[in-house]
Amino acid sequence: GVQTCALPISYVIGSSGQVAAALRSSLQSRGIGVISSSSRKQEGTIPLNLADPASIRDFFDLADAKSGGKSSEVFLPGAMTHVDRCEEEPELCRRINEEGPALVAEECKRRGHKLTFISSEYVFGEAEYHGGVIGPFSEEDEPAPSCFYGRSKLAAEKHIEHIFGKN
Repeated sequence: GVQTCALPISYVIGSSGQVAAALRSSLQSRGIGVISSSSRKQEGTIPLNLADPASIRDFFDLADAKSGGKSSEVFLPGAMTHVDRCEEEPELCRRINEEGPALVAEECKRRGHKLTFISSEYVFGEAEYHGGVIGPFSEEDEPAPSCFYGRSKLAAEKHIEHIFGKN
């Protein structure tokens, strides 16, 4: 008989934002199955709160069970993105934008998944205030965050780089 391959599956963490919606649509249009998470109760998603380590592990347990335990690509656009709120609630911002992504990276590495982390141009903004480079920026540009949100995203990048090793 002919062997058939099951659809590849990707996980999208943080399904309520614009980037996640566009990403989900793009993946599905290419025939890739999507398992989504959301911090809000949302039909068709698995709960995941980036500030709650147990919910991160629970998401991966459920998603891996649904996907048959195959290695998957995990996309992480989820974050606390309200820049002013990040300044007002820095501890919550740090838990969601720094610690949560680090835990996602640890789970991905442990389970054999690949991770694509969506960061922010806010990791570069400070240079503009001092007559430095004004975007667009690339990965080769020196990070210089101008706000707590940008610092939290840069810290997450560094944790993920440490967990997976620099390419």
